[in-house]
Amino acid sequence: MSKAIKKPLFDLSQIQEFRDVFPELTPVQFEISFLFSLGCSQKEISVLRSVAYRVIQREIAEAKSKFETQSLTGLLTIFHVRLVLFALSECKRHSSARSASSDGKGDEEVADV
Repeated sequence: MSKAIKKPLFDLSQIQEFRDVFPELTPVQFEISFLFSLGCSQKEISVLRSVAYRVIQREIAEAKSKFETQSLTGLLTIFHVRLVLFALSECKRHSSARSASSDGKGDEEVADV
């Protein structure tokens, strides 16, 4: 049984912004926790990653420890809440950028009413 962690299932650079929301986690812990938060079971993750089930259990246990939670539900909650807050902040950022790029057109429309 190898303790080596296999290469990622997906390109983590594609979700780098999500990765930045979880600075406490190693890239492996993030990938495993992310897959778990999307609904994959620990067994499914072990098969997908071609690693022993115990490796997945260990990485999830370390992630839970870093977030100071004892349960899988706690880990899921932390992941979901942070991802929702990230999505809301991105919506706000994009909305602000769009408003700024409209060159005051929104203000003129309000003034005409």
